[in-house]
Formats: sequence, C-alpha cells, structure tokens
Amino acid sequence: ETISIPETVNSIGWYAFDETIWFDAQSNGLLYLDNCCLGYKGEALSGNVVISNNTRLISSFAFKSCSGIKSIILPSSVAQLGDYLFDGNNQGLSMIYSYCTFPPASDENTFYEVDTTNCVV
Repeated sequence: ETISIPETVNSIGWYAFDETIWFDAQSNGLLYLDNCCLGYKGEALSGNVVISNNTRLISSFAFKSCSGIKSIILPSSVAQLGDYLFDGNNQGLSMIYSYCTFPPASDENTFYEVDTTNCVV
C-alpha cells in the first residue's frame, strides 16, 4: 500500500503514522512522506538539522524532545510549520535559518518551550 498526502493538507497530527506498516518500514532519521516532514524515527535528532528541499509542511511535534538540536535550516519550499514543533527542546536550539521569501505559516504554539532569548530566526 502507498500513502499520499494531498497538497490541500496543512496539518498533520503528532504520531499520525506511528505503529503503522509504513512507519515500521522506514529507516531511522528524519521521516518524509511526499513533501511533508513528519518528524524522526529512532534516536532523537541532534546537531544541525537540514530539512530536505521541496518540503512544504513540517508536522506538529516533529522535533519533540530533540534537546540536542543546535540549528535547523528550512528550504524555501516550507509553507507551514506544525504546532509545538520544538516541544521539549528549549535548551540548545540557537538558530533557525529559513530560505523562505515569506515566513512559513505557524501559530502561537509553534515555538513553545524554545528559549527565544537565545535563539535567532
């Protein structure tokens, strides 16, 4: 079976595909489905995270508990950031770099728990 995410989808919930046959078949690391970044599988991400080109959506809680992330780079294609994107990652995130012409759509909870006094966007 295949899973496809229509372009009209602008939000994907936390653990939407966990414990599915599709999820179990994926390698550890960042998880992508079509042009959506769903988060990660396996060990929590750390260091510098680069989101793949052509990614248009990053799902809610995508980087939950990844306290080792230092920076994240968003390609120009990202149009939507999910809720609580960095939940549990308020220690080391110091830079979010975006190649987007306009900031991606987000809401007041997207950067929840990010120490905005130490993080440059």
